[in-house]
Amino acid sequence: MGNPIGKFMDSDNLIFGIGQVSKITGVSSRSLRYWESQGYISTLKSDNDKQTSRQYNVQNLLKIFRIKHFQDEGYTLQGAVEKALKLQAQLPIIKTFMEKQIQDIIIEEDRGVIDFGFCDSSQKQRIIGIVDRDANTHFEIRDV
Repeated sequence: MGNPIGKFMDSDNLIFGIGQVSKITGVSSRSLRYWESQGYISTLKSDNDKQTSRQYNVQNLLKIFRIKHFQDEGYTLQGAVEKALKLQAQLPIIKTFMEKQIQDIIIEEDRGVIDFGFCDSSQKQRIIGIVDRDANTHFEIRDV
């Protein structure tokens, strides 16, 4: 059957203009230009064409969201950037784990069930993640 998650996580071709990014994230265009001038974020702007409008890919959009989130939590801009970079370094590990480990996602009437596969090489038990209707989560170990 293959992993259902990996096919939906490739978003490299989504491109946003500075106005769109400002509207989506709630960060002003002025702040985005400042962040870029400080090297906190980057654009897809061609080095050969200085007149090209600023464009951002999904990775930069997410980085902007993270920086803003940490600023909203009370961090200075520099502190927010540091926290965002740390989180950005952790996310590929989470993505790889999820792509390789999730075997199935089942939506039941009152909860979601995530099959994380076998616990070990004996293949006698599976790890199941549960998300209930109130968004509470827990794991179950199920005998096969």
